[in-house]
Order: sequence, then C-alpha cells, then structure tokens
Amino acid sequence: VSEDSLERALNALKDSDEGLFVNNPNSPAWLANLPQHTKDVFCINMCCLDQAYMTQAIDFLLPAFALYPHKDYCIVTQPHTAPNTPLLNAFTIVPPQPQNTFGHVLYLIHRASLLGPPGIRYLEAGDVSAVEPLIENFAADAQIDVAAGVEQFLASPPGDRRLKHVFVAEFDEQIVGMIMLQVPAEDAIDTLRCCYHLDDYLLLEHHEGHDRKGPAQLLHFTINPLFQKYTRRLHQGAMRICGKTVLFMEVDLNGTVSPIFRELLQVAPRRPPQLKKALRKPPKVASFANVEKEVPTEEDLREKARQKLLRDSKQTKALSVVSKKLLSETKIPVNARIVVVGASDCGLSLLESLLSIPHLVFNSLILLAPGGLEYHHAHHLPLVAGTAAYSHHELRRIMLELRVRILDSRMVQIDRQQRCCILHDGAMLPYDYLVVAAGLQDDALHTLRIRSCGVEHVTDGYRHVNGAMSVADPSIRDLLVEGGTLIKSLIWNPLSCAVVFGRSLHAYCVLQGLLMRKVPPTKIILVLPPSDAQTPGQHNFRPGGDVQRKIHSILEAMDVKVYEGYRLLGIQQDNRERLKTLVLEEGGADDAEVDRRGKTASDDGSQHSARAPVDVDQGGDDGAASPRIKCGILEDNGVSPNGFPQKLLACRVLITADVVNVDPDIFNSVHGNGLVYDGRLIVDHNFKTTDDAIFGAGSLCEFSRRFQRKNAERYLRHDGFNGREVGAKLAQVLLRRLDPVNGDMAAAGAVMGAKGGNAGKNNIPDYAFESMDPEESSPELLPEFYMPLAKAGFLPGNLHYYRIASCRKGEVQDEQGEPKADRVIITDTLDTSTGKGHFCRLTSDNFGKVDSITYLGGEELQVESLWSLVGLSETFLNHLYLRWRDGDIPDIVEFLTDDWATALF
Repeated sequence: VSEDSLERALNALKDSDEGLFVNNPNSPAWLANLPQHTKDVFCINMCCLDQAYMTQAIDFLLPAFALYPHKDYCIVTQPHTAPNTPLLNAFTIVPPQPQNTFGHVLYLIHRASLLGPPGIRYLEAGDVSAVEPLIENFAADAQIDVAAGVEQFLASPPGDRRLKHVFVAEFDEQIVGMIMLQVPAEDAIDTLRCCYHLDDYLLLEHHEGHDRKGPAQLLHFTINPLFQKYTRRLHQGAMRICGKTVLFMEVDLNGTVSPIFRELLQVAPRRPPQLKKALRKPPKVASFANVEKEVPTEEDLREKARQKLLRDSKQTKALSVVSKKLLSETKIPVNARIVVVGASDCGLSLLESLLSIPHLVFNSLILLAPGGLEYHHAHHLPLVAGTAAYSHHELRRIMLELRVRILDSRMVQIDRQQRCCILHDGAMLPYDYLVVAAGLQDDALHTLRIRSCGVEHVTDGYRHVNGAMSVADPSIRDLLVEGGTLIKSLIWNPLSCAVVFGRSLHAYCVLQGLLMRKVPPTKIILVLPPSDAQTPGQHNFRPGGDVQRKIHSILEAMDVKVYEGYRLLGIQQDNRERLKTLVLEEGGADDAEVDRRGKTASDDGSQHSARAPVDVDQGGDDGAASPRIKCGILEDNGVSPNGFPQKLLACRVLITADVVNVDPDIFNSVHGNGLVYDGRLIVDHNFKTTDDAIFGAGSLCEFSRRFQRKNAERYLRHDGFNGREVGAKLAQVLLRRLDPVNGDMAAAGAVMGAKGGNAGKNNIPDYAFESMDPEESSPELLPEFYMPLAKAGFLPGNLHYYRIASCRKGEVQDEQGEPKADRVIITDTLDTSTGKGHFCRLTSDNFGKVDSITYLGGEELQVESLWSLVGLSETFLNHLYLRWRDGDIPDIVEFLTDDWATALF
C-alpha cells in the first residue's frame, strides 16, 4: 500500500461517522460495544490555580458539570507520588483492581455530592423500608441483628433512647446511609482498658463525668458509595446528637469486618502481666472450719472475668476507636506504592508502624510474603522455630491483613528503570518505594545448587530434588502435613527414613515436628555438621551446653540416631529422580577435638564452608544394579576430594536447617542491579541503598563500614538487632518523605530544584532529609538499638525453649567468650522424662544488667515478659544473685512467678 493511499484512507476514516478508532465522542459508533453508564463521565486534564486560591478549587466543579449536563461523574488521575491538592479533597479514591497496572491514582466524584453532605437524623418508622436495600449485602445474622435493633429502637419511648441509637443519612429526601450505636455498660470501658492499650490513644478522664460525654459502640454502618467521602462527618453528627465523645468498634475477625474500621484507629491488645501462660494454682490456706468464706463482691467478679478475658489465647476480637475530635480532622491519603519484600519481623514492624499514624491513610501497601503470614499456618502442628517478636495472636488482632495487600509470591528480579519487581510467575509489580526485608535463609541445599522442592520458582543453575527440602521453604508445612504422602511413607514404608541436617534451633524443632506427626523415632536421623560451620549463637544452643545435652539425652532415649561432625557434599537419586542417598564427609576432627570445640562459645559463623560440593552420579540411571544401603546406616564411600573419609546415608526425606545466607533470587535481584552487596546488602544510616527508591533492613542488611570510623567496635549487621525495632526505625525514615505534616519539605509538596544535580531519574532530590535534626542527618551517626533478640521453639520431649539475649553493641562481644562464673545464674529442676520442672540460665554483663535468659521446660511462658527482664539490673529482681547464691532460689521461673514480680512485666 502506497503512502498516498494510506493517507487518503485515514482521512476518510477521520471524516466519517464511524470514527471509532480516532475516539470521536460525537460519532454514533463511539465505544458502541460499551453500555451507556460506562460513558457517563468526563475527565479533568489540567487544573492550575494560584497557591493563595487553591482552597477554592472546588468552586470550579459546578461550572464544569454545567458544561456536561448529561454526565454524572467527573474523574481525575495523578501519579502516586504527587501530593494531594485541595481540589482532590472533594473526590473519592477508587480502589484499584488486583491486576491493575495503571500508573496513576483514580479519583471520582458524583454530581450529587456537590450539593452538600447528607443530613443525619434519628430513624423513623417510615424509613424502615428504605433501610432494607442498604443492608441486603450484609450477612444473614447481621441483617437479623439490624432488624432487631431497629425494632427495639422504635419500640422504646422517645425519651428513653439511651441503650441503642439508630440514625439515617438523608439526601434529597432519600435514605442513603444508616448508623446504629449502642451505649455500653458502665464497666465496659474498664474491661477494654484491661484488654487493650486504650490509654495510648485516649485520655479517658476527659470523656467522663458529664451527661454529654462518654463512649458509644458502633454496631452497624452502611452508606451509599457516592457519599462515602462524608463518612467521618456523618459519624461526628451522630455522636453530637446522642451526646457521645468516643466511638469504638469491637469486631470478631472470624466474621465479616466492616470497611469503616479504616476511619478508626486500631488498638493493640495487651498481654497479661505474668510470666507463665497458665496460672499457678494457689496454695491451700489453713483456716478454721467455722469461718465462712468471704462472698466475692460484684467488682471482684468483674475483675476475675476481665483477667480471664485478658488471658484468653483464643480471643479473635479486635478493637478500633476514634474520638469526636479526631473525626473532625481529615485523614491525609498517602498514595505512594510501598512494596515490602519478605514477611520478616522487620517488614511486619515497618507496616505496623506506618499504619499506626493516626492522621495518615496508606492506600497502597503491598507485602510480598511467600507462603503468607505465620498465623495462616496456625492450624498445622508445630514444625519450625519462631522469632518470638510477633505472636500469631497479636498479628491477627492488629488487622494487618485487612489493611495491607499480601501477595503469596516471590521476587526474582528488580527493574530499576521501570520501578517494578518481577515476580516468579512473570508478573510485574510497580513500586515507588521498595523495601528489601527478606532476611537470611537456610543455605545448605543452595551450596549443592538445589532448590527446596516446595519452592515453585527454580533459579537458573538450580534444580529440584524430590524429597529434599529446607526449613526456609514456605510450603514445608504442606509438604509434611499430617497424613500427607511423605509422612505416610515415613510411617509405613520400612525403607523410608528422614534425615535432618543442621545445628540450628530449626533442626531440633523439625525433629519434634516429625515426632508429633507420628513418624517413628527410629526412622529419624539427625546429622550435625562440625561446630565450626554453625549458625549464629542467638539462633541455636550453646555447643556442649546444658540444653543441648538434655535434648540429646531425650533423643537417645527415643532411639533417634545422631551423627555428629559430618558435612553434606551431595546427594544421589534413584531412577525415578527421587532422593536416594546423601553423600557426607567427616569433619576431619577426632572426638576429642569435637568435644573441645563444643565447649567454646559460639561465634557468628554465617558463611559457608570453604569445601566445595562434589559431583555425585545419580544411582540407577545407567540401569546397573547398585548395592542397596540400609536406611539410617552410614556406609563407607572412599575418600572425598578434600582428603577426608566419605560416607553414604540412605534416606527418603532430607530437611536442612543449617547455616543461613541470602536467598539466590534476592541475591540476583540485588547484585544484578548494581546495589552494593558485600556479604550483606549495604545501606546507609537512613537504610537507603545506592538507589534512592530502594531501602533495606533486617538480617540481610549491613550498615556501611564508613560508620566505623568514629567507633571501630560498632556492630553493623542488622542480624544483631531486634527486627521489630529495626522496622520501626525504618518507618521513621520513610515518614519523613511521606508525611506532609511532620515530614520534610518534599513530603509537603514543595517544588524546589535539586541541589547538586543529583536528583537523577527517581525524582527524589538531595534535600529529602534537610528537615532532619543534625544528629539524625549526620553521616557519621547510626540509629541506636536497645531491644533484645528473642527466639522460641518446641523441642523433643514436648519442651518449650526460649532464648532472649541483648542486642549486639560492638564487635568486641565476639571475643568475650563465656561469661564469668560470678555472672551466671543457673537453676535446674527439669525432669526430662516427665517434662516437669524448668531449666533456666540467666547471665549478666559487667554492669550487673541481665544480658541473656535461656529457658527450657514443659510450661509455656510469655515471651514478652522475658523481654522486659533483659537490660534490668539483677538487683531489681529482688537481689536474685545473692539469694540464689545463698540457696534460697531453687527455681528462677517459680521465683519470678510470685506476685511481687508482676510489676516487672
């Protein structure tokens, strides 16, 4: 086709009535395949107004609608990082679809909403029929509850409407919304104060002592989406009419949660101030037979009920609250797309800290969490160790999942030019700020170029082996589910056995998990690598310590085989490509040398062994008959390339839980994009990488070594700090960019030129941290961390294990070795055969402060209560050391369970 003929055809198409492809709205065929209501909209392309008159921008909307009398909607789009203007205060943000790739935020307003907000008044009998269509999407029990509440409200006399208040929102003589409130009982607020941190959000004394003050409970709320913008104003009007100043909502997370909770503040639940989760039975008190027992008062009964509710570990209710004053302050939307990679303690703490800001509402928080959150697997039997920073109970009750978009996916690459993450299924996830908080993962299989069989994505150069898995596999609980294929094979097949390889706490927890899944102990084998290749000290037992000896004695009594001092060199597969045999190498040290190493303090050995894996042939592939190796028996296999004896160990399942390192996909994403990686991802004092839009925090990261110029002993790696505290510090940094009220000038929308010409393509200028205090912005200073590190696990013998240690302050701690004898307190009443009693080891530093606590016992403790003890002087613990030395304290746990210690927790 010649150019002239093509031009003529295009001109003819342009001038024709069928102008579909040139988007001519006047053409009768314009978007003919779409229904009419989808074309009932016009768009604002540009709005330029002097700053002094910006608050009057809404006055332009009525004339704009007058230009389009047949259009009912107006839309505006703007980039996610653009600051909000007064014009957009009248608009409603349209939530994006899950598969949305549009790079702007969509705002929408209806013509009717410009006529003013709906009015609020009490429900009347004639409004019942108009309310029914508003609640037709409610659950059946909620509809019944609303109907009963409306009937009760209408039946009560006009002067006695103090128990329930039902309001309707009216616009143009139409009912567009409904609010149902209830006046709580007098002791309800005291009960909430007992169970939630309510005093952190409200001065309750200010809302008491007056007839026109007090709390009200929100039972039900619904509103026409066109008037959703006036939600806060409607509730404020309802509180004004009924004379209440505080509104709270307690919802059961097992049911449907109303979206109104986004307008309220989520209150964190309290933990009981006690050390044991199960209360100790009070001792019998001798008394005379003729002395009658005191009858408990009503207040005593209420207090007993509150304490029972506080200790209820199965509680699924969450509390949201807001005061009348806060309702009058509009929340500022933050549309920046913040993508957090990894559901580690650091990543969860970052999201929790951002969501706790009362005057901000984050519309685009995304968490990449392969396998989901921990409490998604609460229905499974215990299998791996936990960090003890967040409990399943706490995570669920702060409603994180309802406010953050959680993706069960894995990041495999970063596109810095387009600012998006490439997921394992090829999808692209755009971001404005990317936070890498993936943490470190078990790396034993990765040294063999093997990916755990539950990881869907196989990195280039890696392969899957049927039966080989890692504790870092997010699907390991599903692979080893009770009654599953692998578990049934281990139970019933006499030729199948499971090998757990590693020294970490996870390894011992996996042993208990297999035992709880009814796997015979004789089919479980624990292979311990040499002690010079172990995980960091906070994450495992003290080699040769009391806890390790007790656990090994339990394993010996169960007939669980334990092979110590072997390295994993490779694997062999059968002709069906299933795991057949492990190739192990002796550590090269005799038993005396292993015992000597076991009595030294553990070091930060998070690097791989220098020994390279050997190439192993897959047995049976050539069709030749190879001798069958007995399950669980070490067989000689010559000498390894390193000159040490080599062994073969037959097994069907291999679970590795050894040294930790970066995940291969995370490493490829980071290193392949020019981000500095030197054993860890390098970040500055603001947790920023070499890309202004990419931040890093958690055990994967390390502060730059230049910060050791003034303090050569400062510990730089984040694995020595509490991830929950690191995430909170990172949130403070991000809020300086995102908070228009308390952030810097860029967050407030100031238009300034970048100094030094270093703004780059990310459009984040160098002055982004100008408003910070000099102490915070100094490149020589790092954030200070104080919270202790905690680790918890469920070990063989049905024993609970906790280790809480103070955070790392400097590299010199690696050289201290064992604490001095006068700074170690040990009590041991544990009977490993019955699980009764407790083993507790408490150490203090040179200043007499509690440095670490180790517990092993059959009773479950409150980990948060143990946290509060670390960092205290041991004299605060009722002169613990002196009384232990004199033999007055046979059991530290029982001593700290007494009533006097309640104030410590």
